[in-house]
Amino acid sequence: MKRRALVLVMVAVALLLIAATIKSGWLYLVASVLFSLVILSALSGRLANRRVEIGRECPGEAFEGEPFPVALKVRNRGRLTRYFLLLEDMAFERPRKVSFARSVREHRAEMRVARETGVSRAPEPRDKSPHSATAAVESVAPGTEVSVEYELSAPRRGVFTRADIRVSSGGVFGAAGSSRVLSVAAPMVVYPRVSPLVHFPFEPRSMAAPLESFEWSRKGIGQDYYGVREYVHGDSLKHIHWRSSARQRELIVKEYQQEYRPFAGLVVLLGEPGHSDGNTNSLEDGLRCAASILNYYEAMGSKPRLVVPGDGGFEVLREATLYGGLAALAAYSPYRWPSAGTGGNGLLEAMSLVRAALVPGSTVSVVTNAPVEQVASVVEAAPDVEGASLVVVLDGSYGGGWDTGDSLLEVAKLEGAASRRLNLFVMTMGQEIGECLSEPLSLTAR
Repeated sequence: MKRRALVLVMVAVALLLIAATIKSGWLYLVASVLFSLVILSALSGRLANRRVEIGRECPGEAFEGEPFPVALKVRNRGRLTRYFLLLEDMAFERPRKVSFARSVREHRAEMRVARETGVSRAPEPRDKSPHSATAAVESVAPGTEVSVEYELSAPRRGVFTRADIRVSSGGVFGAAGSSRVLSVAAPMVVYPRVSPLVHFPFEPRSMAAPLESFEWSRKGIGQDYYGVREYVHGDSLKHIHWRSSARQRELIVKEYQQEYRPFAGLVVLLGEPGHSDGNTNSLEDGLRCAASILNYYEAMGSKPRLVVPGDGGFEVLREATLYGGLAALAAYSPYRWPSAGTGGNGLLEAMSLVRAALVPGSTVSVVTNAPVEQVASVVEAAPDVEGASLVVVLDGSYGGGWDTGDSLLEVAKLEGAASRRLNLFVMTMGQEIGECLSEPLSLTAR
């Protein structure tokens, strides 16, 4: 029941009590009119929601935080015109059910804070949020369809299949109303936010051993001239070098240098965050770092191979495209760290797996929010970490007490690991991802 309807009912009850005391017929009449307004508004609001179908059209792909267009199709399957419909798109906003007692406690807590600090916090209206939208439809005739367009933005990455639309109506007088939530099909993949990187370590040949040289330029299909050779059955006639063929009196074909794209491996090993507000935590920021690195690799002409946790182990996405890798990050589920005493080390296993999947000399990067002690042990145990890039998202910085000495000791341990000639990056809460990944050991504490 709306607050307006509740007030009208309370006023009507008060008028009935007064009318019973002073024996006034006019007060009985006014109270009856007020009750009738509430009942009529409730019935008309409930009728307006019936036989109404909602269709939702939106892009199949989007990046978190970036606006995208949405169109709602409101169809009236009833025999009467539907009036005064209010549509609320809750695809990314879930309604929070708060009891009356809890709302009173929250209000008292806010009042206490206001008295102590002298600052009162005004609640932000929901229609100002870019992650939800409210649209009004004045009327929908029987058998017709009305389209409503607006923009939304997703606050978090993920794979979404359906969206909740709340359809409500306050009735002809707006005194009371009725609402219901419709779940409509709206398949959509929201990719993690990508930050542009000015520079990130990308030296494909830096880790190749002297005896493991790789032939970067070799003959094949391409555009750069490589040389000539004798014709072999099956060669394309368009590659025949006619001048050399006339001089040699046999068919000579031209060869071209094969276009080679260097390989790069990216290990994403992010567990459940210990501190979270839903959209800002070590898991989500780690995925944003991984998405930014993938985008940088693609811009450098690399063929990235992504390693993510899978069923019973790890999964290697071989030669994944940029959007294929971003889709895997959008559907990423937190990794479950091995329990203490089992002897398992998922980070070391994933690094060994990506090394085996790459050619010698490939660039390798790791993004993790593992505990600092585990990261340090992997750096010490891994035999070939030279030239690799390690991005550590400090989960402790997303909770309280980041400025304490214990947290600063974690940074000191990671700085010691950088002496092993690996590129170390540390991500903390409130740090801009592009700035963090453009310079090793760049720290900005909260």
